[in-house]
Amino acid sequence: MQSNFHICKQLRFTKRMLFFLLVMVIVLDRVQAQELLSGTDYNPLLRNEKPITIDSRGSTLTLPFMDDFSYCQRSKYPDPLLWQSNQTYVNCTYPLRPPTIGVATFDGLDASGVPYDTTQISFNPKTADTLRSLSIDLSSYTEADSLYLSFYFQAQGLGDTPNNNDSLILEFLRFNGSWSKRWGVNGQAFNEFKIVMIPIKATEFFHDLFQFRFISFASVNGNNDHWHLDYVKLDANRNINDTLMNDIAIERFSSSVLRNYTAMPWNQFKADALNEIAPAGTMYFKNNYGIAKNTTYSFKIEEVNSSSVLATQPLQSFNFNALNRDSAQVTAIDPTAILSQTNARLKSTYFCYATGTGDLQSANDTVTQFLEFDNYLAYDDGSAEKVYGILGTGAKAALRYHVNTPDTVQAIRIHFARLQGVQSGLLFSVLVWSKLNPEIIRYQQDFNKPDYIDSLNGFATYILDSGIVVSDTFYVGWLQSQQDLIYMGFDRNTNSKQHLFYNIGSAWQNTIFDGSLMLRPVLGKRADLNVGVPSPSRTSTITLYPVPATDILTLDGLHTMQASRYEIYSITGQCIQQDVLYAKSISITDLIPGFYVFKLILPDGTAQSFKFVKNQ
Repeated sequence: MQSNFHICKQLRFTKRMLFFLLVMVIVLDRVQAQELLSGTDYNPLLRNEKPITIDSRGSTLTLPFMDDFSYCQRSKYPDPLLWQSNQTYVNCTYPLRPPTIGVATFDGLDASGVPYDTTQISFNPKTADTLRSLSIDLSSYTEADSLYLSFYFQAQGLGDTPNNNDSLILEFLRFNGSWSKRWGVNGQAFNEFKIVMIPIKATEFFHDLFQFRFISFASVNGNNDHWHLDYVKLDANRNINDTLMNDIAIERFSSSVLRNYTAMPWNQFKADALNEIAPAGTMYFKNNYGIAKNTTYSFKIEEVNSSSVLATQPLQSFNFNALNRDSAQVTAIDPTAILSQTNARLKSTYFCYATGTGDLQSANDTVTQFLEFDNYLAYDDGSAEKVYGILGTGAKAALRYHVNTPDTVQAIRIHFARLQGVQSGLLFSVLVWSKLNPEIIRYQQDFNKPDYIDSLNGFATYILDSGIVVSDTFYVGWLQSQQDLIYMGFDRNTNSKQHLFYNIGSAWQNTIFDGSLMLRPVLGKRADLNVGVPSPSRTSTITLYPVPATDILTLDGLHTMQASRYEIYSITGQCIQQDVLYAKSISITDLIPGFYVFKLILPDGTAQSFKFVKNQ
């Protein structure tokens, strides 16, 4: 077992890590492990994004000013036609019960999804994200025009709770170029959106280059201290009670058209299409009017490749109560029109609006979702609002899946959460089980390390030595070789809690956390495996001898040593010897007697492992 000093040395003292350190000390004292859920340090969805910038010099906006960030499906940054800054993260997944789909999220990360300051070790907040409007011409207005700026805000949502000393503030730009604080709130835990009304009365704000800005003060060493902003509106002829947004809006994404998964291979879908289709879809929307409104909605699902319409809902109307959120059931798709195809791509379009005129925002009336039938099974939606880990040497986690027709597991894809510290040096084994009780392991691949992929689908792929045939229920997961946590992405917008299990050494237990672990089995033929990385080759004729060994190990069948290297691991997974391979014989005289694993890494990155015993 690692010492407390070693663990402290490895961990970086971020806000989250300090909490974990306390938990780890308790756990070590009790010599047991547990599962943990926490926030992330980075936002991989922004690492390769490029915000759109527009030269706004010499131009000003006019009233009304309005943004509800409902463009979260097509952009991760604030609209450059309205906002000067791009530090906040526009998204559809972090808020909880928003007034309309899409928010601007404030956190401790910059525009590229990287912490502002990885060296921060205290809880003292620093200036983090800023959301600053373009210049707005208010020179023709006076106090008599009754200008108000309103907005909705939420702390935490599905993200991280701001600490008491964190804050979100609002400032106005005076005509002399200085900023005036007009509102602020300290960190707290609440998950309802609240509306704020701020009047503009002072003469110093009625000029042609007026701006307003929101600034968050947070722990800037990670994806911390979340505030979510929605429905920002600045206009004249308002009053303190003008808190209503006359708008019918889609609140969040509709439910998946699939019953069990968010993605699956086409052959698995076809094998039991009628049972894989959800019995009914669900639309979610919100009435932000202060009165009941007659509301119209519809939807259409089509197969893109063949232009086949699989389901459609004629216009439906209902009386939507004031300031309520509601949902509507939509009919299931009819897959028979496409089952003869070799593959499919489904496009679902959902639409709602207030009957008549006067709806404030039309942009939030429509959402579109795509379903790709790929070569993997998934429960998650691809967004990691949290990270999941289990603590303890030998701890295991398993995610249950089911196939409708016999297939072959060729690889496992895992979304690792990039953290500060030494995560990339940790070791784990990939496992495939047919049963957990009693535990039947079909496959185990040892000495893997976390790999971090910064993209929209940031999943590292671990190719199995040989395909594992599955015909019904099976499990995929990992076994960790050390006490330290290995953090994997955890989606909070879907919930497959009933399929996730962990074992700390005594028995398998169902997770206590709602959400979906971002771990996906890849099915199909090896020739169809398109992962963009070289496949490990452990089937070569290279051998290691003698076994047992006393002083020297020799590699036989190795054709070249150029750029090859080796690593030797103890039975607990600790790397205790490594070097460039200078000769085919390696001295092991410094090793104490016991069991070991020799890992050979070839020039192309593929690896082969051998178990051996060191004698006296």
